[in-house]
Amino acid sequence: MSFRRFSKYICALSLAAACTITTMGATLTDVTSSHWAYSSIVDLEERGVMALTSSGQFFPNQTMDYFEIADVMAKATGYVDVDIATNVDETFKAQIKANYEKQKATLATYAAKYSTWNSAYNKQIAYLLGRGYISTSDLDKFITKTSSGEVKNIVTKEELAVLVVRLLEREKTATSTYTTTGFKDESSIQVANRPHMAYLKTLGLITADASGNSNANMKVTKALCAKMISSALKIKESTSSNSGSGSLADTNQDASLVTITKVLTKNTSEYYMCLKNSNGEVKYYSIKKTTKILDASGNEVAITKLELGSQAKVNINTENGTDYITSIQLVNSNTTDSNAGNTTDNTTGNTTDNTGTTTQTTTVTGTLLEKVSNGIIRLSLSNSAAKAYVLSDDCSITLNGTTVTADRLSISDAITLTVKNNAVTSIVATTGTGSLTSNGQITEKKLSGAGYVFTVKQNGSTSIVTIPDSAEVTRNNKSVDLRDIRIGDTIKVTKKNGIVTGVEATGVRSTVTGTIKEIHIAQTSKVLVNVNNETKTYILGNDVEMYNNYEKEFITVRDLHLGQEVTLLLDSEEVISLDVEDTSTSVNLMGTITNVGKNYSYIDVLVDYDYVTGESKVYKRIEVDSDTHITLNGKKQNRSILEEDMEIVINYKYLDDTVPEKILVIQ
Repeated sequence: MSFRRFSKYICALSLAAACTITTMGATLTDVTSSHWAYSSIVDLEERGVMALTSSGQFFPNQTMDYFEIADVMAKATGYVDVDIATNVDETFKAQIKANYEKQKATLATYAAKYSTWNSAYNKQIAYLLGRGYISTSDLDKFITKTSSGEVKNIVTKEELAVLVVRLLEREKTATSTYTTTGFKDESSIQVANRPHMAYLKTLGLITADASGNSNANMKVTKALCAKMISSALKIKESTSSNSGSGSLADTNQDASLVTITKVLTKNTSEYYMCLKNSNGEVKYYSIKKTTKILDASGNEVAITKLELGSQAKVNINTENGTDYITSIQLVNSNTTDSNAGNTTDNTTGNTTDNTGTTTQTTTVTGTLLEKVSNGIIRLSLSNSAAKAYVLSDDCSITLNGTTVTADRLSISDAITLTVKNNAVTSIVATTGTGSLTSNGQITEKKLSGAGYVFTVKQNGSTSIVTIPDSAEVTRNNKSVDLRDIRIGDTIKVTKKNGIVTGVEATGVRSTVTGTIKEIHIAQTSKVLVNVNNETKTYILGNDVEMYNNYEKEFITVRDLHLGQEVTLLLDSEEVISLDVEDTSTSVNLMGTITNVGKNYSYIDVLVDYDYVTGESKVYKRIEVDSDTHITLNGKKQNRSILEEDMEIVINYKYLDDTVPEKILVIQ
């Protein structure tokens, strides 16, 4: 098999396995056919995306950092080492080389920024940058600088989900169709990653565990990576008409018959257009306002006159990683040309032109929920449901009988919309003078100049609510300050003339006990705690009081450590009191050194048992400081005595320390 790389320490290990399976001349020895990722591992091994060692080992439980994931992503999407590979299209080879030269300067800055930057993967990373699968800002996720040195970040499940959605070229679809992930632990998923997790859930690539959780923060193992990447490739192959390796430059795709299902405003010069192919696959593309659209007779048609549901032949071009529609040829003449002698049936709301084409017209009344933005208007309907509508380019707007622009409309205005083929063609508004009430649960809050901005979840959808300091606020039927409202509170908001005038919040107190699994230190800090074998995320409130019963002292969030037993007093979902009940003051790993890094700054160790992952016989890279206490025969030694095949005991003061306190060499 071509393009395999084997690291020195992986080749050295040989493990026994329950059964052996032969694939592509290599024998898979450490994964049985009953393993949940077996078929995916075999698939990627056969594709040359993920390799076995010379002795047939895959190490399914070994975690993967960003460099290793980049290698897999690049190979999965067509990358080959053109300096080694043969039988590669010369044009594609030239594109890979040209792209690498283009990205070299950027990669050089990161190699200078991080001393542990792994330049061996630069060509794969350059390829991903050129294809648009990662951006320059993503490169800062590869390594984190800490007070004790640099750490190569292990990719989490939700981070891999983002890359898989990009591999599928469905990021726009994921973000535009997202409402909720449906996982019980949605609050623990980073907001930016939730659409990707939700989309992969719809495809079956991510499923909930027995408790309904996504476990988005779990570290990606080689087995999980193989499962997700292999499944994504099979989905992409089953829905794609282009089986080639692709191009770093513009890629012209053959015209195909599709159905136009939705048109949304993207910006002042572009739209999003949603197309559905014959397989039922739905995807959003960008289209420029200057792009020509021709009807069946060859006449040019305005994009705002398209009838949703029309069939067309389209051509797609990829520009800087974005798929653009470059031409549309309608195969029918369903347009909404208002100058074609239309007559309106006021009873049915249908419009029929002189060619017999029928256009559906509806009237919608409601109250404006928020300012019109990017051509989207959102109303609160009579049944309290919220719905968004897209404005056509030639939409007429009147406010109290006077023609105005959309920005003149205010929250709580009474609105009547005329909608033709899912696009708003006219708005009749009356200045709102009454109150608008909405309910929901707070999932996020941020301090603003004049109050707070809350993210509120209601009926599976989220909205942003700005509450000024002037609003009357009660919580649990007591008058309180706005800052006393907590994440997890259920609130009832009253607006008048578009301004929040009152808030009624309800919160519940509770106590939980568990073990700290993760700590996120930020403007709003969080702790992930294992409670009754379920990991839950809790927000550390601004007024949280922390006390270490073990050390008998008050502490801060930076004094917390993984593995500590804690008791939390919660007010809704915010922690207002945290007591450390017990802590592991010493954690030991035993293993064998398999590789010594440059200048002895790190060692690779095959450890008997990893307390972080709970796995046996796994590799770990151990950072070694110059002041790490190293002992041999009872005497303190310099780290330069460390060498391959030494058996050692590695001592950490705390479970989450990145650098050990002591290393004992066993004779």
